Amino acid sequence: MEIHSSLPNTEPSANFLDTIRTSIASSIATILGDEVNQVVYASIEVARKGPHDLTLTVPKLRAVLKNANPNEIAKKVANE
Repeated sequence: MEIHSSLPNTEPSANFLDTIRTSIASSIATILGDEVNQVVYASIEVARKGPHDLTLTVPKLRAVLKNANPNEIAKKVANE
């Protein structure tokens, strides 16, 4: 698993959830044709269900994909 330590406020080597979130962010960025950045990373949040569940907050990705519809983004990510 590739670890992107260049993301600010992350410590993948010390925090397992940071490792998982950076891996997911990398996959999502690849699907969307973007680089892993803080916006993509920040769109992956800890779910309200519990500390070990993660949720993709699609509307936050609009900052990366300026004119994209959140529903279209969600479908693209889900289909990959």
